[in-house]
Amino acid sequence: MPELPEVEILIRHLRPLLEGTKIQRPQVLKPGLMDKISADDCTSAINGAQLTTIDRRGKFILFRFKPRRNKPDLVVSHLGMTGRMFLQPLKAQLPKHAAVTWRCGDDQFVFEDPRGFGSFGFRDDSLKRMGPEPLSEAFTIEHLYKELKRTKRTIKACLMDQSLVTGLGNIYVSESLHRAGIRPTKRGQAITKSAAAALWSAIGETLSEAIDLGASLKLDFQGPEKKGDGLFYFGSSIKTPPELEERFLVYGREGSPCSQCGNAIKRITQDNRGSFYCPSCQK
Repeated sequence: MPELPEVEILIRHLRPLLEGTKIQRPQVLKPGLMDKISADDCTSAINGAQLTTIDRRGKFILFRFKPRRNKPDLVVSHLGMTGRMFLQPLKAQLPKHAAVTWRCGDDQFVFEDPRGFGSFGFRDDSLKRMGPEPLSEAFTIEHLYKELKRTKRTIKACLMDQSLVTGLGNIYVSESLHRAGIRPTKRGQAITKSAAAALWSAIGETLSEAIDLGASLKLDFQGPEKKGDGLFYFGSSIKTPPELEERFLVYGREGSPCSQCGNAIKRITQDNRGSFYCPSCQK
């Protein structure tokens, strides 16, 4: 599932391709992605709209339009579990799971959603409930410590809660907790100020490194589901350099040796999701 770094890399890719273009002949091929609006109403609302900016809020992609009378100026979209967004030539055959398309100049924008868990619509309710961006000045050690100390939930559950900090998902929570030396089962109330500071730093470092890595790769935004080498969500279109093959410290590495102590990485289930950690390095 794409998380904050993958979405950030995607919008950086789409901005120069789409900003300033006009939406023509939009199609909604999977009406289930719409939230309380028909496919016809959606296409009517965005047809002819000029895209001014593409932004990110957490894991959501925000398409902003030049204001028009009685027309929406914002589309909020989410990739879901396996969504992809890319441009392809107008004459190219649409992928089997194309969900939303529109013409922009000589190309065609495609939102492909194989599993149907994505979204595309005008409601911004979810955005209003979100916490601060983890790489913004609003996300401070004090905020993190205060929010953790007020709950008995596990720290894994806290970090997955988008109202505390937005954009973190299962992969980067596991990685951040390992960097900070904190077990995913630890309760929020048990976190010390120094541990909160270590976690705050770990979150920033983990996300920044992932974004830098994605920006350095030649990614295949149009590739089929699960294509690539597992190095990044979109998959690299060239052979992965050997030094990058082991990108994650703990995620997906159950039974493999910890890079810090050599002990085996463990996997447990929390809230129906796998959590990976080192029983020696994380307390």
